[in-house]
Amino acid sequence: MNAELIGVITFGLLALAIVAGMRFSEERFSKSTKDTVKLAVNLVATMSALVLGLLVSSAKASYDTVRSEVIDMSAKAVFLDRVLAIYGPESDQARARLPH
Repeated sequence: MNAELIGVITFGLLALAIVAGMRFSEERFSKSTKDTVKLAVNLVATMSALVLGLLVSSAKASYDTVRSEVIDMSAKAVFLDRVLAIYGPESDQARARLPH
């Protein structure tokens, strides 16, 4: 299944669960049941925050890696251009092929 379909199904099931939960009155549940539900909701919220934090951390690490690689390649291209410039007019054709 693709991600969009899974997201839509999950959203639908969560909406259905909310509507079903609203149909029951709070007087039907004991205090221990309410505490258990609160604990489960807190656990889901904590795990969601943890997963979101890990996702952001992974994205930043990937961005930093690509950024440093681009900077490194750019520095090497500039260095190569300067080295070729030292060789004089014989290297003009090679220098022209370098990206600017």
